[in-house]
Amino acid sequence: MILLLLACPPKLPDVVMVEPPVEAVEEPGAGRIAEGRFIDGRHDFSIAVPVGWEAEVWSDAGPLRVSIVHSQTGTRVEAWAFEQRLVEPAPRGNCAWNFIDRGIYREVLRPRMVASCTPNDPNEARISAYLLDRGTMTWQLELYIPIEHLSAGRQVGEVLLSSVQL
Repeated sequence: MILLLLACPPKLPDVVMVEPPVEAVEEPGAGRIAEGRFIDGRHDFSIAVPVGWEAEVWSDAGPLRVSIVHSQTGTRVEAWAFEQRLVEPAPRGNCAWNFIDRGIYREVLRPRMVASCTPNDPNEARISAYLLDRGTMTWQLELYIPIEHLSAGRQVGEVLLSSVQL
């Protein structure tokens, strides 16, 4: 019996190799917030981020550059940069662009096209878009106004849009 025990050493547990965790690679942002403004890192574009607004900088890999939300009304402004000229507003999955017009409606931005998007859900925010051409690209600035703050939301959103520098 002792010989049998000596001949068969105890079985050791299998060794499991554990890979070290892969470090998450953070994509570079579309720009930075400095001195109260979002400054795009690739395009000549900036917009104010005043007190009471919170900015989310998106990835440099996509067209959405920055989203800025007003804490009091929930109004949101998004800046989209498209590398080509758009002939109509970029499609939205949750609403239809039911008003599109060419012309200068605002002296500050001087967009070549304005549009309004009516959401499929009547309780969702109303969206206004302002399309501006710069060189061979189009900037689509979108103003999302919560239904419960239509007047105040439009007012604070337009003040923010007036701070755009292109």
